[in-house]
Amino acid sequence: MQPFEIHPEDSQRLLCELNRATAQMMLIRLDEVGTRQWHEAQLCQQQAFDNWLRYLRRGPAAVTDVRTAAAA
Repeated sequence: MQPFEIHPEDSQRLLCELNRATAQMMLIRLDEVGTRQWHEAQLCQQQAFDNWLRYLRRGPAAVTDVRTAAAA
């Protein structure tokens, strides 16, 4: 692991994105699991979680934009 400069604003933004994406997943009803809405929410939450882990492990340069990942 390489040292990197900590930017509290990046950390806060990434954690907020993860919390928001997780909350979206939690709003999905059981009968909606497997639908397009569920897949989009799951992708967004997974990307946000991956971004958070990359930030913690390697630094801010490894982060991707969750909004663009969901649109792909």
